[in-house]
Amino acid sequence: MKPVLVALFFLSWAAAAQTAASPDTPLVSHPVVSELSGVFGDVTDGISAVTAAGDVFVLLLGPDNGQVTKLAGDPASGSARIGKVSAAGNVTFVLQLGGVSLVRTMVAGADGNVFVAGNATASGLPVTAGAYRTTSGGDQTPFVCKLSGTDGTPRFCTYLDDNLMQLAALGTDAAGNSYVVARRNQSPVAATPGAVSLGSRNVLAMKLDAAGSHLLFAAEFGGSFLDLALIGRILVDSGGNIYIGGSTDSPDLPGGAASPLPGPSTIKSQNIHASPFVTKLNSSGTAVIYTVYGRPTEDLETFAVSSLGEVHTLSLQAGGDPLFVQAVRKYTADGTGVAYEKPLPIDEDPITEDPIRRIAVDGQGVAHIAGSTTLIAFPVHNSTGSCPAPGEANPYLVRLSPAGDLLQTTYLASVGSASVFDIGLQPGAGFIAASMGTGLGAVGVIRIEPAAGDTAVTALGCYGNGATFQGGALAPGEIFSIFGEGLGPDSPVTAVLDGKQALGGLLGGVQVTFDGTPAPLVYTQGAQINAVAPFGLGGKPASRMCVSFGGRNSCTNVTLSAAAPGIFQYLASDGRFYAAARNAGTSVNGPANPAHPGQIVELYTTGLGPLSPAPADGAIIQPPLPNLVSQVTATSPGPGLVPIPPVPIRVVFAGPAPFQPAGVYQVNVEIPQVTSNGTVPLELTLMVQTPDGATFRTKAFVAVHP
Repeated sequence: MKPVLVALFFLSWAAAAQTAASPDTPLVSHPVVSELSGVFGDVTDGISAVTAAGDVFVLLLGPDNGQVTKLAGDPASGSARIGKVSAAGNVTFVLQLGGVSLVRTMVAGADGNVFVAGNATASGLPVTAGAYRTTSGGDQTPFVCKLSGTDGTPRFCTYLDDNLMQLAALGTDAAGNSYVVARRNQSPVAATPGAVSLGSRNVLAMKLDAAGSHLLFAAEFGGSFLDLALIGRILVDSGGNIYIGGSTDSPDLPGGAASPLPGPSTIKSQNIHASPFVTKLNSSGTAVIYTVYGRPTEDLETFAVSSLGEVHTLSLQAGGDPLFVQAVRKYTADGTGVAYEKPLPIDEDPITEDPIRRIAVDGQGVAHIAGSTTLIAFPVHNSTGSCPAPGEANPYLVRLSPAGDLLQTTYLASVGSASVFDIGLQPGAGFIAASMGTGLGAVGVIRIEPAAGDTAVTALGCYGNGATFQGGALAPGEIFSIFGEGLGPDSPVTAVLDGKQALGGLLGGVQVTFDGTPAPLVYTQGAQINAVAPFGLGGKPASRMCVSFGGRNSCTNVTLSAAAPGIFQYLASDGRFYAAARNAGTSVNGPANPAHPGQIVELYTTGLGPLSPAPADGAIIQPPLPNLVSQVTATSPGPGLVPIPPVPIRVVFAGPAPFQPAGVYQVNVEIPQVTSNGTVPLELTLMVQTPDGATFRTKAFVAVHP
């Protein structure tokens, strides 16, 4: 998923409602303000913060649209704009902060103010009187500012010691103290007397007082190799204990001897197999309480800490089946055990998507994971929300009990394309707040709360292309997938595909209809159905789709289009989705079995549009083959990183796949000449132009060796 640099949602949940509801009660989302167009320019993903009152702060990009309400410092050498949207959806202020080259992070304080940290230019920062460091240590010196939540006025702004440290994370506590974590690099900052100073001292943690004028402590620690290699995070619990998370190549971080998972055993190039870690320091920075490691096959995306001091990590794990799995791991409060490890029912494309996910833990120990995906493979559970608009990013919420049991997976109410940028939960505040992109220059607001007793739980999730799992309009004859809960039998039932027997409209007790017309069924199971859209839908803009099973009907309105192409794909060991293709009609294409220039590769697709004459629904295609009405062309950006200009690819054949069910299409392409030293992934784009001039695209990789 490409980053959505647009706008914000936040989610709020009333404290009174939370304390009265059981964790088992599903949450329901309501839009409060759907859209405030043109207020902001673009916003940057991930750089946002939320307060206990539900206010949202965000870093703004793009043109200012004349919205700046306050200027602080000198913007001549660089500046950043920070905006605030109130819980009611009103723009409170837009501050232009001078002397800034880059804002890396921000965090909301308990008093409703916001802390901002990043890199400063050599001059221009509005350093306040009595600041910890009033002079710059050179261009790109890290800085910290505390801004008023009322109008953005700097409460304090201070440089840090020098420009050699690499800022990684920012945190705050209930007293308004600020915490900075950085990779030391060659910075000469030394540990303060009595503070932790252990190992290689790669990681530097600094605590500033609430006025930003005094360094309360500087602690340092590290292992044998590279630590804090990825952007880290710092959290402070109610007791003032400090949690620092990141990625490390070191098997010997201080406090890690009792970790329930071992650290990395050897250093790996480019940190690809480094282990995540979370290190806990005491409130004075004088002792490491423990270090817990993650697995070398996972990337730590973020973490949260419960009111009992239990660390919850959210990670993307690689090397399993499926290849990439999102998972939440809860460690015991003493850091010596794993309370649970739970894979999440969320599917994403690890190459073309760049999702941002956040985790928060409420006062009852329930973990909340918010994120978004463009893929439709999201089995809902106790869902109170419907699938967002087809083709848009789908925002979701997952809730896990203190024991790791799945309480709920649901889509969230949204407007347009929405990517979760941040989610925060203030201990004791009783609400969740998250920022989401919704549309260019727009601000959206949603509230989530425990569902009332009469709230309907939705069985249907999303629907979309059965080859790519991308949501969108359906085309006549397209193989599509539906995801949900309780849609079919517990054990999967697959239709007989022998090249002779037609597909029927009833499978495993499941029937799918469009305006009453049954759709041929390929696969049925409670969480997923694969079917073929009837050819008779051609020319209609929409249809009513219903799923019937066990005496229950689940219906939704679906959008239709003349074509909705998708290339059947599989996820290979290199993390890319390769086309389900055959080299010269024989072997399966892939990194271990590439095609060669001049060779014909058969791609298997669906959704290419109507056939003439139209086959019977569910029929097995036999020669003579019907003709494809649409025109299919193909291009490739080549194996390099610069896709200009695209390389035309010769299409040898495009039409229905012989001896396959109607709905399976075949496109044969000739592999072009490539220049490389070995096997490369060549991205192919198929373009389908329908008779009315509309163009639809789909893409996948094929493996090629010169």
